[in-house]
Amino acid sequence: MTPPSDEIDSLIVSASEAVARGRWPDAIAAAEQVLAIDPEDPEGLLLLGIAHAGAGDLDVARESLERAVRLDPEHAQAWTSLAEVCRGLDELREAAEAALRAWRCDTKDLGLARRAASALAAVGRFDEAVPPATRLAEAGDVADRLRLVELFVAIDRGEEATALLEEIERNHGCDPGVMALHRAEASLPLVTESAEAADAAASDFDAALARSAANAPAFGDPADAVLPPWPFRLPALAEPNPARARRHAELASHVAVAALGRPKPAPSRPSGAGRLRIGLLSGLWRDHVVARLLLDGWTRHLDRDRFEVVAIDVGRSVDEYGRSLQARCDRTLHATSLGERPRAVAAGIGDAGFDILLLPELGMAPLVPQLAALRLAPLQAVAWGHPETTGLSTIDLFLSSDAMEPADGDRHYTERLVRLPGLGATVARPVFPPPAERATFAWPDDAIVCWCAQTPHKHAPQFDRLYAQVAEAVPSSRFVFTAPQASVSRARLEQRLHRAFTAAGADPARQLEFLPVLPTAEFRSRLAAADLFLDPPGWSGGHTTLEAVAAGRPVVTLPGDFMRRRHALGILRTLDPDGAWSTPLIAESPEAYVASAIALATDRLRRLAIADSVAACAHRCFDDPAPIRALEGVLLEAAGR
Repeated sequence: MTPPSDEIDSLIVSASEAVARGRWPDAIAAAEQVLAIDPEDPEGLLLLGIAHAGAGDLDVARESLERAVRLDPEHAQAWTSLAEVCRGLDELREAAEAALRAWRCDTKDLGLARRAASALAAVGRFDEAVPPATRLAEAGDVADRLRLVELFVAIDRGEEATALLEEIERNHGCDPGVMALHRAEASLPLVTESAEAADAAASDFDAALARSAANAPAFGDPADAVLPPWPFRLPALAEPNPARARRHAELASHVAVAALGRPKPAPSRPSGAGRLRIGLLSGLWRDHVVARLLLDGWTRHLDRDRFEVVAIDVGRSVDEYGRSLQARCDRTLHATSLGERPRAVAAGIGDAGFDILLLPELGMAPLVPQLAALRLAPLQAVAWGHPETTGLSTIDLFLSSDAMEPADGDRHYTERLVRLPGLGATVARPVFPPPAERATFAWPDDAIVCWCAQTPHKHAPQFDRLYAQVAEAVPSSRFVFTAPQASVSRARLEQRLHRAFTAAGADPARQLEFLPVLPTAEFRSRLAAADLFLDPPGWSGGHTTLEAVAAGRPVVTLPGDFMRRRHALGILRTLDPDGAWSTPLIAESPEAYVASAIALATDRLRRLAIADSVAACAHRCFDDPAPIRALEGVLLEAAGR
């Protein structure tokens, strides 16, 4: 009789050969025979999982692979296969964890390091992505070293980012002008310790920009990998400055053309011939506020009798939500299908013959700004997903919100400002989970929960005292913020707020709560259980304010002179055009902001009445066709139709 171990070995070989040839039924049969002999054989479970995944049975595959890693927690291939299956199931957080566990099994394996760094970054676990990314960078590849720079920047470790850029320039012969521009952008902090530090950071950027401009004549033909990022963080540190934006854009365009090539003119299409071809260029085809705010409405409502809508996906990850948006389009152009190098991506987009390139934002996703710096379509427009002028001569229109723009808003842009009616976007109403008991979140019944959860950079340091003054006046208040755990930006924001609350006589230990970045459903559940939504005066909430409105939460805002400080103002005016009940919520000064928040926090009946008014009028902010219809008219006119 053949010993069981010999029989298992033979079956393992058969299953492995069937997997290698893609003969999934044969692989499944052989792996099941292994498990019939030994139900706890990790290799048999691994092969069964791989075979079921190959056959498209991802849920069954996950079950087998989870059993495999429970039995052998040091099995790198089983963890890797589990990560791939979870990614296929759109379980990106679970995929990231499995990829990290795989790399920890063999930290010298560069392939495992690359998968772990990419998977962790895709779900915002930037700090944890640094060790595997550092292992990749140690191998000396410029592209991998620059990805480590991106991670350092993402977690506000600017000094390490700039030091690494200097080392790259010394050892890899990179163009000094390009690297000066790179360092200027990498040095911008996400969160500063004070208003003075924010001013200093903006001044340092201007000086670095000048140094880069001095080296501009030396700009040669940089490698695709050395494309600098976009200074996305600068608007949080300084007021809009179109002249600065234009200076930066001239340098960035020089680099983009050198790296990506000047595209040849696309084949001309006869005027009036068929539908206008619109390319929706984005790297954010996933469950992201920009996708919900703009891409959702464009893909859902643009008139297909007049427009051919093509999704252009240049992102590093796409989830089920992103795929659902792409499925509405006439087709999707994936960057990965155009070639591995950015130059091939740019050429492929240029060759597609778009009449219009429409960008929901510029600056939040890699490669989008560099592509936007090229003339890839006769008409190129950007919307207010990132409410800041681009400075690019290749962007013709800035699509904004009439309700949010100040009267003199045109002077804040280098593009032609287009004030679309209302909010400037057709936004679907958010779907909220069933109401949760406050005890679920460990919030006392008598606490007045003030929701301040925004991206950390939206909280400008000069306004910390306003939250603290409300906290001092309302001892039962609790202020809820969100920020990535164990991050530099969270630590700086916490320290600032602790100082401000202590100075005002409030109790930061009891009245401040910091949450990690939450999944959408949990974020909405907590928001719906809060009492007040306090809009950050430094950078008003856009989609987050809309979520507060959908939840029927009172919103207090302090508008500013620029569009990015007037999102909540525009939303409140849309809810209540005559100001019948919203006027006290729109503060004219910091003192009025504090007074309004205190009044609502201490007067329960008034707070509930405002909440009822918000809930009754919320429909006015959602599914409004006017912005889309106006956008269609603008695009048709600009394209000569």
